[in-house]
Amino acid sequence: MLAEKIKELDLEKEKGWIYFVEKKGKTLSVYKSKMNKGKDDGDLEKKEIKETDIKPDFDSYLYYIDKEGDLVRSGKKE
Repeated sequence: MLAEKIKELDLEKEKGWIYFVEKKGKTLSVYKSKMNKGKDDGDLEKKEIKETDIKPDFDSYLYYIDKEGDLVRSGKKE
């Protein structure tokens, strides 16, 4: 299944950071964290960079930031 763009965020991704989506309350927020490249630095600090009004359906979809810096979702295989 192809990814469906659900929110244009136009995030400018910085080298050395990983971008991910988590549920915050009832909606999704976008975070970034420094990549540790296999080093055990304990818990890495995550920074919230964008709140959305998207209510996730984790049973049916995976949510992530695409290479253009936008929020997309892709259906899970059954």
